[in-house]
Amino acid sequence: MQPERDFVLAKISEIAAKAFVGENPKLVLFGSLITGLALESSDMDLAVTGLHIDDRFVMITDLNKLANALKDW
Repeated sequence: MQPERDFVLAKISEIAAKAFVGENPKLVLFGSLITGLALESSDMDLAVTGLHIDDRFVMITDLNKLANALKDW
C-alpha cells in the first residue's frame, strides 16, 4: 500500500505547487500514517504549510483553490 500512498502524496504536492504559484506549499503528514497505526483502508491526514495567509478570507480562498484543483484531478 505504501507505493500508492507515496504516489498520492507526490501528486497532491504537485497539484498544490501549481495551485499556489509563487508560494512554497509543503504537505505534512500526521495521524495514523505517522504513528504507524494506519490500516490499509486508513485515510491520509495532511496539513498544508508554507502559504502566506493574511486573514480568514485568504485562507478560505486558498482552501477552495486547492479543493478545486484536487477535484479536477
